[in-house]
Parts: sequence; structure tokens; C-alpha cells
Amino acid sequence: SAGPVRTSVHINELLASERAVRIADEIGWRAGEAFARYLLADCLAWRGEYARAMRVAREALTSAQEIEHLEWQCGARRVVGVIALDLFDMPGALAQLQAAHDIAQRLGSATWIRWTGGPLAIALARADRPDDAAAVLDAVDRRVPTPRDAPTSRSRAPRTLGERIIVIARAEIAMAACAPAVRASMARQRMA
Repeated sequence: SAGPVRTSVHINELLASERAVRIADEIGWRAGEAFARYLLADCLAWRGEYARAMRVAREALTSAQEIEHLEWQCGARRVVGVIALDLFDMPGALAQLQAAHDIAQRLGSATWIRWTGGPLAIALARADRPDDAAAVLDAVDRRVPTPRDAPTSRSRAPRTLGERIIVIARAEIAMAACAPAVRASMARQRMA
């Protein structure tokens, strides 16, 4: 389950030094290097360091492709796609997130199916394709059922990060399906 988030007092040094990437490279562990780069890119993206995150994610993708490691290709493509989505590069976001989701489906991993299906649905909703977005989530639910009820108590709240991403995607689809006036009203309510 997705519990409380804690950070290390050493986080800035860890992100700056790329120590995990360096160690994996020194011992010749190509899969570990791709994994470390993918995670580093994800952390940098969350911090808004998009240029560096994109560079590191692309390096992770290249390494993962060279060794034919589908899981790390999926992760790297998801990060590249989410960064593109954050930077309003809709064609780039859709291409990378669709590719990541295709890999996740091949892997059959519940985690990757949710982690890629949610962002793909968000991208589709933001591209004014709410029906396609809903279809993606319906397909995710068929493979990996997610509670649909709105969380009304702590016990009903989504427990995993993947479940939380799906809930966010459903909210994005609902907003995309509304008329522009309703969207504006919802935005004003959220800001109040």
C-alpha cells in the first residue's frame, strides 16, 4: 500500500551525484543502470527538474532498449510521457504513454498497467478525447479491477499509488467530459 512519504536528509546529494547510476555502471550491471536512471528521472521530474529528468529518462530508455529490458523501457517511457504531459507536449505525451501502456499490457503487470493506464487516460482526457480515456480505464479495470466508489472513509481510500493514479484519471475524464462553462465553474470551486 502507499503509505506516508518520507525523504532522506541526503536526497539533494543523492540526486546531484547520480551515485546509484555510477555504481551500477562500475560493476557492469546494465539493468541496474537503466533502473537507477529511470528512478532518478522520475524523482527529478517530481521536483520540476524537467530538462535533466528528460535527459536521464532517455538515457534509461536507450539502455533498457539495448538490453531488451521491457519493464525499464515501460518505466522510462512513462516518465518521458508524463514529463511531456506536464510540459503540454500532447503528441509526445500520447506517443510515449501509449507505448509504455502497450509494454505494460505485454508484461501483464498490475502495477505497470495502472501506472501507465492512468497517465495515458489523463493525456487522452486533456487532448479532448474523454471517450478514449474512459475506454483505457475500462480496459485497465478488466485486467486489474480498481475500486470505483468515491472514497468516503480512510478504509475506502485507494491503497496503492496505482489506484490513486486511476482515481485522478477518472477525475480528469469527468472534467474533460463537462462543457467549458462547467469546467470553469469546477476550477473556481477548487480554487476557493
